[in-house]
Amino acid sequence: MKHLGRNISGANFDRVLAWAVVVAAGLAVFALVSTSSLREPANAAALLWTLFESGPAAAVYLLAAAGWGILMIRLIDRAVGGFRDRPALAVGLGVSFMLTVSHLMGVSGCFGGAMGISGRHWAIVPVAVGLAAAAWPAIRSLHRGVDLATLAAPIPSGLRIPVALAWACGGIVLVVAACNPPGVLWSSEFGGYDSLSYHLQLPREWLASGVLRPVEHNVYSFLPGYIEAAFLHLGAMTGTPDLLDGDGRVLISCQLLSAGLALLAAWAVGRVALAAIRLTGLDAAHARGGAAIAASAAVVVPWMVVVGSLAYSESAMILLGACAACVALERPAGQAEGSPRGSLGEVLVRGALAGWLVGVACGAKLTAIFMFAPAVAVMLGAAAGGGRHAALACLAASAAGLAAIAPWMIRNWIASGNPVFPHAADLFGAGHWTIEQVERYAAAHRFTGGWVDRLRLVFLADQSDPAGARHRGPMHHQWAWFFPCATAGLAVLIAWTRTRAAGSILAAALATQLLAWITLTHLQSRFLLPAVVPGAASLGMLLAVANTRRRTIAMLSAWLLVPAAGYLVYLYKREGPAGHGPNVLLAVGPGAFTGSIGREMYDALDPDERRRFLSEAGPTVYLNMTAREQDVLYLLGDATPLYYSGKVLYNTTYDASAIVQAITQHPDSPPRWVDALLARGVTRVLVNYAEIDRLTRSGWIDPRITPESIQRSIGAFGRIERAWNNRSLVLYRLPS
Repeated sequence: MKHLGRNISGANFDRVLAWAVVVAAGLAVFALVSTSSLREPANAAALLWTLFESGPAAAVYLLAAAGWGILMIRLIDRAVGGFRDRPALAVGLGVSFMLTVSHLMGVSGCFGGAMGISGRHWAIVPVAVGLAAAAWPAIRSLHRGVDLATLAAPIPSGLRIPVALAWACGGIVLVVAACNPPGVLWSSEFGGYDSLSYHLQLPREWLASGVLRPVEHNVYSFLPGYIEAAFLHLGAMTGTPDLLDGDGRVLISCQLLSAGLALLAAWAVGRVALAAIRLTGLDAAHARGGAAIAASAAVVVPWMVVVGSLAYSESAMILLGACAACVALERPAGQAEGSPRGSLGEVLVRGALAGWLVGVACGAKLTAIFMFAPAVAVMLGAAAGGGRHAALACLAASAAGLAAIAPWMIRNWIASGNPVFPHAADLFGAGHWTIEQVERYAAAHRFTGGWVDRLRLVFLADQSDPAGARHRGPMHHQWAWFFPCATAGLAVLIAWTRTRAAGSILAAALATQLLAWITLTHLQSRFLLPAVVPGAASLGMLLAVANTRRRTIAMLSAWLLVPAAGYLVYLYKREGPAGHGPNVLLAVGPGAFTGSIGREMYDALDPDERRRFLSEAGPTVYLNMTAREQDVLYLLGDATPLYYSGKVLYNTTYDASAIVQAITQHPDSPPRWVDALLARGVTRVLVNYAEIDRLTRSGWIDPRITPESIQRSIGAFGRIERAWNNRSLVLYRLPS
């Protein structure tokens, strides 16, 4: 305690002010985003309780990853000598190891129990080892004493306040949003549709079956799924048989894990800036300031907060891609400033490590193969000095990346005969799909316009979208002013002689990502997220160099982080149901969708009160409350079964459905279609006519599924039990 008091009393005014700003901003943003109105103070308490209940599982997983990273760093040090950026390498290796282990354990059925050991105990083993490895350095640090006055010392004076404000706003909004139940936030993602459809739904199915495996009704189970394996790991580790149990607290744990990875990703972007700045030969103080600015610029990008607060895979991909960039730009310890080339052995090791990290990033989200691999290859080649060293570094990276992604390819090859299913069907075969399914999937995941149309959408809104004109690229409102600033920053870096080489590397990396986005994707703004790495790093480098020339201009530029943070809070406050704010269901949690939060109350109601309650309930609550043990629900047109607690039959729009199989067998006999559903045990059918209409207009659904064909079969022989949204969503009960 005496040591602690001595540290605080010795702090200078700037440091005390910076910490005061952190606390004040934290309290202000907490008050702003944790309650949807002054009439709902319970949200603040609910937020703390959610963090207490769901946060530990995510925190333990990340701490275990850090522990494994520490172990691996020690092995690398003994084998090839030290790396300058040990923290970034440790975090990247640790997270990549845990994701790989989660995937391998899931595929082998460990989480379902094996060799007489329960799935929960299997899940705890790698976490316990990682925690033990992380504990020893932490104990040593506590033994030496924590100097509070020097916690902000790596950030130069004058930058601490805007950096602190940016992290306070970005971090708190990210965590608060992640504590909301899936399906509530972010209209740009249709309430996190992908989480409800497969990011969380597949781990729920895998947990029930005890094994991570592709399933033919959900094509996304054939994607690598390393982050979904981590969600499965959380479910097994907490001992829950269903992710919906306990009012869905594990669902929030999954979102908090994604949020933690997003914060680490922003930090890793700062390390990329640090590595790039070192190539210019700037002193350590300026380099640390540039790294702080880069990390802060990343954490207030609205898209980073959107994907980080949802149970999506982008956070892990960006983190691992940024760590790979750190390794690629690594200069061996002790080597002269400005001299990128190392020994052949060092170049090969650096290439292998970078390739491994990119490979696991592909395991998290497959688009990393063209959004990160070429960019990291550019950095590897430049840092290796070109020529033979660069070629060998890239070769080592390719081999290590292939090894990292091999478990997925083997899994897919066994399941479908195609190691990269559903892709490359012409080369490896279509597996269980028909050619028509392959074509529909491909059409939904590519842009059909020409080069002029592609380039136009980089700058202009898409006027052809049925939902209205919207930006699909860098000008999307959830990028704010990131891309104009990054582009201007790179132009200045290339113009300056001192930064031309390092700036050119970052510019080339960003160019490969933009080119890949334009040519290889269906031009969705979110797919540009890997560009945060070189883009934010360039902003950090720019301010670091400007600080050596025009300190006042550099300091004023850093304060642009403050309006960026304010804009992020503004966007968040616009989310949620109209007129209710973003946190209207924060205190209720996922139980608001499953009905578990009101089950005891419902059971105590008399029949008339139950009917009134059900007449106002949404589809998931109604169906969960009224489901009988023998009931099987068939979702037709909808592919978001996450919150249904009973037996559910569903499929994505690209997969074969029960009704299409019946139509194929009996094309002209609608009564036989209903008989086929009854034969599969289906008792209730929830038809989403609005979604069927949307999918029909887009061409993504089997053309035999139309509102007319549904009316001639299920509509003619089933009884309407309930309807919602002006009969765009209708529940039928089939004749027994």
